[in-house]
Amino acid sequence: MKNCPNCAARNHENARFCANCGFPFANAEQTQDQHTQQQSAYVPPQYTQAPGQQPYAAPAAPQSPKSRLVTLLLAVFVGHLGVHNFYVGKNGKGIAYIFTLGLFGIGVIIDIIQIALGNFTDSDGLPVLDWNM
Repeated sequence: MKNCPNCAARNHENARFCANCGFPFANAEQTQDQHTQQQSAYVPPQYTQAPGQQPYAAPAAPQSPKSRLVTLLLAVFVGHLGVHNFYVGKNGKGIAYIFTLGLFGIGVIIDIIQIALGNFTDSDGLPVLDWNM
């Protein structure tokens, strides 16, 4: 009996593959050594910066041109009428808020929380993040 170098399962002495994991026994030591060498040979690339070059900065994610502060104030004071939804271009949702008084108040509370956390989006799906008016 011999043990598999991959999973340590016991196998027949003449077996060519491990019955448990399928590891090939022919040249098992050589295969295992090559695998170890391949793992240790990888060196990650070095990111260097040329003198006078600005450091790389990822481009800013697009965001809505609408003001987060205005949206929040509209939601707090006249949210039951859906005015904040009309402001960001969600007209269908705004109409639904008019007829249901802000989805019975629950929709307004959810919107206020989403606006405060920065998860509220405009009609184009862009997040309303800018606090400036």
